[in-house]
Amino acid sequence: MTAPALADVQARFQAFVLRDEDGPPPGLDAVGAGVYAEGYFLRLSEALANDYPVLKRLLGDTAFADMARTYALAWPSRHFSVRWFGEQLPRFLRITPPFS
Repeated sequence: MTAPALADVQARFQAFVLRDEDGPPPGLDAVGAGVYAEGYFLRLSEALANDYPVLKRLLGDTAFADMARTYALAWPSRHFSVRWFGEQLPRFLRITPPFS
């Protein structure tokens, strides 16, 4: 049995993180992958909180974190920089219940 190519492992890991699935694909450490995935969403939520502090205050910590995760799954970042991550948030809030 041969080890999967690095590109294949990276693609499976990215799919795991971006789809917010319950467990990582076979061959990836569940604990480490889960920590990384949770950290990814926390960092994106933090970026949105920095850009939209009034929205975070209005929703509260828990609802804002839930909204941020839902947004991240619906509108994945298309840039390497987190700077542009929230650019579609106003549109997301207009068209997505219960925010709309």
